Amino acid sequence: MNLPVYVVTAILLGSVQVVYLRMARQFGIVDRPNDRSSHTDLTTVRGGGILFYAAQLGAFFYSNFAYPYFFAGLTLVAAVSFLDDLRPLPGRYRMGAQFAGMALLLSEMGLISSQIWVMGALLVVCVGILNAYNFMDGINGMT
Repeated sequence: MNLPVYVVTAILLGSVQVVYLRMARQFGIVDRPNDRSSHTDLTTVRGGGILFYAAQLGAFFYSNFAYPYFFAGLTLVAAVSFLDDLRPLPGRYRMGAQFAGMALLLSEMGLISSQIWVMGALLVVCVGILNAYNFMDGINGMT
């Protein structure tokens, strides 16, 4: 890749971010703080992770559809996570999507093991890391 591609990509993703933030505020996709919240402002937008998905979507097309299992897993997790931002979903749906998405990622990486305990451990660790990032982002928008 060369510099013009990076510049165009940054401009496109910045535009997607601005458009999403405006739409989220217009449609009320904002966090409603409660007594456990770390913020008190009603304008905290939810669903900003859609920008990461937009970046990956662009990379998926640019790479001529490389890593399809990874992208399928990412799409599954992103869709369920975004739906959860719109209206809270039961944990079993979120966890099911996360485990399925991580299984697709491990498959793409060639890390599928015939030993069930290895697969279980890898999935638990991967889903745990995913949820740790999500928790930290939920606290203060770190990521």
